[in-house]
Amino acid sequence: MKIRRLFAALLALALVAIACGDDEQDQAPAATQAPATTQAMAEPEETTTTQAMAEPEETATTQAMAEPEETTTTQAMAEPEPAGPTGTLTVALPTFGKEVFDPSIGTSLEKSIYGPMYDFFVGLSQNGEESAEGGALESWEMAPDGMSWTLTLHPNMTWHDGTPITSADTKFSFERYAEETATCSRCQALKTILGSIDVIDDLTVTVNFNSPNPALLGDLTAAQGDIPILPKAYYQSVGTDGFNAAPIGSGPFKFVEHKVGEEIVYEANLDYWNQDRLPAFERLVIEVVPESLSRLALVETGDVDLALMEPQVVGNIRDAGLRVGGPKAIATVMAALAHSYEPHFEMSNEEFRKAVILAVDKAALIGAIYPEGTAIPAASLINVPTHLGYDPDLEPRPYDPDESRRIIAANGWEGTPVTLYSWSTWSSIPELPTLMEAIAGYLDAVGLDPVIKPVDYTAIRPNLLRLEGNTITDPNPIHGWFVTSTGAFETLVRIGLLAHADGGLYGAYHDAATVDRVYDTMSAEIDLAKRGELAAEFNQAVYDTWGLLPIAVTDSIWAIGPGVADWRPTNFTPSDYRFETATPAS
Repeated sequence: MKIRRLFAALLALALVAIACGDDEQDQAPAATQAPATTQAMAEPEETTTTQAMAEPEETATTQAMAEPEETTTTQAMAEPEPAGPTGTLTVALPTFGKEVFDPSIGTSLEKSIYGPMYDFFVGLSQNGEESAEGGALESWEMAPDGMSWTLTLHPNMTWHDGTPITSADTKFSFERYAEETATCSRCQALKTILGSIDVIDDLTVTVNFNSPNPALLGDLTAAQGDIPILPKAYYQSVGTDGFNAAPIGSGPFKFVEHKVGEEIVYEANLDYWNQDRLPAFERLVIEVVPESLSRLALVETGDVDLALMEPQVVGNIRDAGLRVGGPKAIATVMAALAHSYEPHFEMSNEEFRKAVILAVDKAALIGAIYPEGTAIPAASLINVPTHLGYDPDLEPRPYDPDESRRIIAANGWEGTPVTLYSWSTWSSIPELPTLMEAIAGYLDAVGLDPVIKPVDYTAIRPNLLRLEGNTITDPNPIHGWFVTSTGAFETLVRIGLLAHADGGLYGAYHDAATVDRVYDTMSAEIDLAKRGELAAEFNQAVYDTWGLLPIAVTDSIWAIGPGVADWRPTNFTPSDYRFETATPAS
């Protein structure tokens, strides 16, 4: 009964919101108009709020200001000597995850707190394309058979302690991430496929794998991977605990201080090797503020400059006179049908999965939770053209509660328990608890017995991943999951669907043999066209067998305070915030 009352309240709030509308957006709901997210996917160069702030319309006046006559005097006036970093950029996040700064013992959740101090091997453009400009590698080349990659660092890079970065650091980083004690999200795959590493010269290594690895670049970016380059000499001198307590990296910010459960302080790295990415703010402070409206209040008072927010509070942000921004089309948010390959779970039955998926009204969820223009309904595993396997003709599954009830009654599944894990420790997708509550209401309405189980992600992770003999015992488990919009197809398969025993993580697919075969085939295929065909076939198979509950392709919602003039995070990913691109208001 509590779930029914909660569900009724949620729908009532949604109806009120739809009826009243936002002063700035009182027309069609997000599900029926061409939203900003679709524009971001189709026209990535014109997507961001920050671009709009940084690039005003070129009227005659602005053209005149931007293009003065080329005299010495006007050039001096238009091009003053650049000032150094100034002021403090304060960022509020809902969680710090495990609060670790050593990537090898963390998970991808901690990238939001340690990301500013590291260089990932491969950089990203603002729209998620792999780029040599923003990463440690100057160049990379895959062998024709995909069994090895030759990686070359930029010259003249240094660690925060001033020592040079060399190929010995590259070799050490790969080997550290492949050690048995490493726990990062990409570490498990490296443990199974990493072979030897040959040092070619001071900047170049060749990394050899036990099987073809054409998807390596995705793992080396901040979008999909969590394995930045590590300092060999310093790490080995202080050990894992010492490094986590006083880490150094090579990124645009240097670690200063960590107050557990409160804040992390960084300072601008004035000696950063890439002067084009030198931070405009002198200090970066990241605070943990779990409650959404508290984060918003801090932005209103000017105590916080950037705050990650839940989508449902966009109206509050605008009512406060603040800007809404952040990365666009970051991910496909889903409900994973965890361990549905287990025969003792009803979720292993295709008809049961079908009944669950038909019971959920995705359009209503989007209208209730996501502001207009920040999400579109999702159809299958792949919903953005940045991924191999994307099929624009796939339609989102309909909402059909009558058919769901018929299936449940025909199979005697009335009252069957379903466990919905709810955690709020994924700062990338802060709305997951609300989604789980809403899905529980829909399942209750068709005759199932949903139970919401609040858990801490770090506590439940060993069970989801079947680490150290742990497993899921709660009946028919469902948990939140998201697929970032960049990265290799086999990377997302490995994270969400592949069994842990085969190098995967969540194992949230009912046919373990099929997903293992697809992963192995994709990993060995070098030809891009054939890889695309394989990805499309598997995407269709997930759709046809009701393998997942896709919900929406979403933007990341941030409240931006008046102290920030511009900020350019990476689109198509929730984990590359690029705080060094934020500039202070004059």
